[in-house]
Amino acid sequence: VSTLDLNIPFLVPWNAIAKVFLIPLQAGFGYGNLSLSMLSSGFFAAAMLGMMVWVSGTFSLSRAAQETGEIEVIHSAQRYGLTSYAEQLQTQQRLGVIRAPSRLPAFAGPEILIWKDLLQSQRSFRLSSLFVWFRIFLLMLSLPLLPDLGSRALVIAVWVIQIGQVSVIRIRSDLSRWSLVRQLPISHKKFLLFELGPACLLSVMVSLAGIAISSLIFKTPLDGFTTLVPGIVAGVAGMAAFDVIRRSRSNLLLAGSVPEVSAGGILFGVILAAVPLLINTLLSGMIGLTLSILLSLGLGVLAFNLAVRSYRTMDAS
Repeated sequence: VSTLDLNIPFLVPWNAIAKVFLIPLQAGFGYGNLSLSMLSSGFFAAAMLGMMVWVSGTFSLSRAAQETGEIEVIHSAQRYGLTSYAEQLQTQQRLGVIRAPSRLPAFAGPEILIWKDLLQSQRSFRLSSLFVWFRIFLLMLSLPLLPDLGSRALVIAVWVIQIGQVSVIRIRSDLSRWSLVRQLPISHKKFLLFELGPACLLSVMVSLAGIAISSLIFKTPLDGFTTLVPGIVAGVAGMAAFDVIRRSRSNLLLAGSVPEVSAGGILFGVILAAVPLLINTLLSGMIGLTLSILLSLGLGVLAFNLAVRSYRTMDAS
């Protein structure tokens, strides 16, 4: 302890600060000046006491007890598998009760939903939220390297599941505020378009980036699947939204209970992805590729219209 000496130039200030903190410790082991050690200890004690007095003005025992209870509820929800509810509580806890309101651009119409999504993403951002996009990227990165059709089909199925789950994150969050969302002066089609559009666009970009980087690194040629990605993503996202909306009920939405994507929604998404891929495999050449592209886009539009229709008739169901 007594021989601490770091002569690295950029560490000299930290070395001096460390020696100040080590004075009481050195005196305890019989090194250094006892009077200087007592003076240093008294200074640190007074500084800590001053910091405690400073923060005590905003400290509330009742608020601390409430936060402790909230942490216990979050842990209980995670233990019982209620991940969506736990994530919602964690987001509310991070925002706190004294956060200043954000100033959104005064854009009229459904475009305000984009700024709302950006604000929600900024305030609820966690590193774990990037893992799902990283998984999508890795799946598409490994796709051109797979030798047989069976392994490629398995990777595409897992990719479809990831796309379906990530595409409805924002709409599920908004449906949990049903009393506010239903009063927005925005048409049903535009509401769902701006709810699903950003996630679909990001999914397409991440997927194509994975395929392109894999092609550049491993020198693999691009196949027809690359041109089918936008239509497949639109179809999977629309079918996932349709599955969530058709199983939603107004009385449950008022209580903040929104269903997740079911196995049926994932299955239909896999089917929507498999049909154009099958056409592209069976019909070679430009005719098969063109037909599969048109079919993937058509199925995407169909899935979106089903979601819009289900959303429009939700109160009547």
